[in-house]
Amino acid sequence: MPAWLLGLAVIFFAAAVLCVIFIYDLLLMIPCAVICALVGIAAVLCWNNQWIEVINEDEFVYSSMFGRKKTYRFADIVEVKKNSDSQVLIFSDGKVHIESCAVISANLINSARKYAKYL
Repeated sequence: MPAWLLGLAVIFFAAAVLCVIFIYDLLLMIPCAVICALVGIAAVLCWNNQWIEVINEDEFVYSSMFGRKKTYRFADIVEVKKNSDSQVLIFSDGKVHIESCAVISANLINSARKYAKYL
């Protein structure tokens, strides 16, 4: 994932701290700080854990936001759906969601297109 995602996490952590410092109403301060902190944590998890590595021309490894890794075969791709902000590789046993901001290998998308129906 791109480095700006880590920067976004820092901004949300700073916003959480600012909520605690400048909002004196507990009913407003606590939810504001918690939401900002959770968004910051999610951004750090995505930045650190979510990646795709092409192993060879037949397989790639996908690591989720929570660090769970799974190896997929390009030949097992059933369909590729292109959305305005992402692409989804659909397999018979699951799917891989690739955000458009992700820094990925062109080999991955080219191999996916070769093996699947592209929408």
